[in-house]
Amino acid sequence: LTIRINELENKKPFKCVWVNSKLKEEKEIQLYPNKNGTVHDLIDEAKKQIEMNEDWSGRLRLLEVTSYKINSILAEDILLECLNPTGNKTYRIEETPKDELRLEAGEFLVPVAHFHKEAYQTFGVPFLLKLKH
Repeated sequence: LTIRINELENKKPFKCVWVNSKLKEEKEIQLYPNKNGTVHDLIDEAKKQIEMNEDWSGRLRLLEVTSYKINSILAEDILLECLNPTGNKTYRIEETPKDELRLEAGEFLVPVAHFHKEAYQTFGVPFLLKLKH
């Protein structure tokens, strides 16, 4: 373990996937945020374990992914006890691209998934696409 046993009593193990900014490299990481922490605390823990390149935006985000589809971008004030990775549900930490840090009026993010013949046969790495009205 990377932390002392007495500190582990106040921590909650949380498994998630780190995806680099190019969506090419996935790495499963085990984080230990406080039991009563929030998504913000989880992201702070992830920053300690992740190596970032020089031109990164400085912000990370947590996505909920089910069956290779992005369900939601989780707000930083959500309690970790509300998150439950079961079945096909995983949590993914990724860098927020610089052009997505601020969304202007008429701009929004659309989740994109790959599928084969039927929309429910998804595969691959889903991503977010920024659209302007």
